[in-house]
Amino acid sequence: MIGDKKVWSCSTFLNENDILEIRINENWDYVDKFIILEAGQTHTGNPKPFNFDKERFKKYSSKLIYETIETCDELIPNIKDLDSRAQRYLSNMQFEARAGQHHSDWVRDHQQGNHHVKLLQKHGASPQDLVVITPVDEILSAEAFRQIGDLFLNSDEEFPLPSYESNGLTVRPIVGVYMKYFFYKLNLLHSIQCCAQVSEYSTFLRISPTVARSLSCTTHGCLQGDTGWHFSGIDDGTGNLIHQKYSSWAHSRDLQHGADNRYYDMDTPEKAKDRIVRDFGEVLQKVEISPEHHPAYLINNQEKFKHLIA
Repeated sequence: MIGDKKVWSCSTFLNENDILEIRINENWDYVDKFIILEAGQTHTGNPKPFNFDKERFKKYSSKLIYETIETCDELIPNIKDLDSRAQRYLSNMQFEARAGQHHSDWVRDHQQGNHHVKLLQKHGASPQDLVVITPVDEILSAEAFRQIGDLFLNSDEEFPLPSYESNGLTVRPIVGVYMKYFFYKLNLLHSIQCCAQVSEYSTFLRISPTVARSLSCTTHGCLQGDTGWHFSGIDDGTGNLIHQKYSSWAHSRDLQHGADNRYYDMDTPEKAKDRIVRDFGEVLQKVEISPEHHPAYLINNQEKFKHLIA
């Protein structure tokens, strides 16, 4: 709880059991319910196994809700239930204008994320509750939750969101969160990124969370300071995890790197690892696992996660 508001943490899931454990433990004292949504289909349209480790997460069952859908495609008819701005955005024309993005893959991505709004209703969220919507690998810090409390508890004011809709739409605050961005290993630091989305549930009942994120829509920018960590593409060194990501996520078939150089074309673990070297070899900085850079749960459990540390 933050004040009298419940806090819901919502994530889509591919294969990130280790990262999910870090997230749950780091956020346990601030979040009332974690909703994890896994599909039996990748965003590229291929069938996939359900990878969530039910046995591993039994001990978190008092707060953890695990939901599944057979396919992302089954959610596409629900676009008609979204607000008009989101319906326009998810049309073919909008996506074809975005740097070679593969339309159907991004629609699957967006609709899986939008499904959290219905799951929140299913599990009893109230309009004034606070909702964090991020991929599993974007983790808020204690400082982020402190700033969220300051932002939402001091006023009931609504704010314009012209970057989403210019017709006078006003919503409760919606913010991103600056995070340290690590790639491939938990201690290979790339940069600082604005990630995540936080608002009241009332906001996401009115606008699509995934479209708002794609359009970088906020009322108050991004929370700053030591506010979180983005552990993207984390792999155990075999290349298997990053290969699964490269063949599954919505970016897989985008053309911005060339028609013969898509992530989707990295069709073996070895090719996926080689791609990391080409894309990130000179820009990743190895740092020590430390309070300056990392969540406390990782610092205190380095032996458990040593396979993910460079």
